[in-house]
Amino acid sequence: MQRTAARLRATALALTVALTVPAVSMAQTMDPDEMTLDENLSYPKVPDKARNSIVRHIERIGNTFKSKGIEVKYTRSGEVADIVVPCSELFDPNSTELSVRAPRYLNALQALVKLPTLYKIVVVVHADDTGSAEYSDALTEERSDTIDEYLRTLAPDAKVNVIPYGMGQDEPRAANNSIAGRAANRRVEFYIVPESQTIDMAASGKL
Repeated sequence: MQRTAARLRATALALTVALTVPAVSMAQTMDPDEMTLDENLSYPKVPDKARNSIVRHIERIGNTFKSKGIEVKYTRSGEVADIVVPCSELFDPNSTELSVRAPRYLNALQALVKLPTLYKIVVVVHADDTGSAEYSDALTEERSDTIDEYLRTLAPDAKVNVIPYGMGQDEPRAANNSIAGRAANRRVEFYIVPESQTIDMAASGKL
């Protein structure tokens, strides 16, 4: 399931066209493993009647990570949680093997990983611009696969719903002209996306 940043850039035009397709059609015809990052973060859609319940539910999930001192952001107006972990906490410099610190963060996702029909976990690994684009693409790609493999060991009896992406240096969150800025850009984002079953529960008042 390797996806380089170059491949993602090549699909940009196709994504612009694809997003004009109705959400139901998209969800029915596309495999998450074959979808772009933007598509995976956008689907499934949450209907208006379920939105408030989903936002409250996702906020509760986010709070469990905040209580562990982990950074949490939200996207899609609060419908999706974005768990942000510095790469330095998961990998040693230039390494694609998990560090001894990594389990503290990755094991915190175990409860969600074990519920693949309720949540999709989109793993996005980023780099700074100190190396070439090709090196950054390869590094983040391998790191995303390493994380994917580890998360799958947390739920050996489940069909894990984890989608990994290596984004290279394409999406910095800060300028790369300082040590602090480069450190901020070297990060892994774990997006917690509610799946259709969770959305249906929210719509029926069962969440």
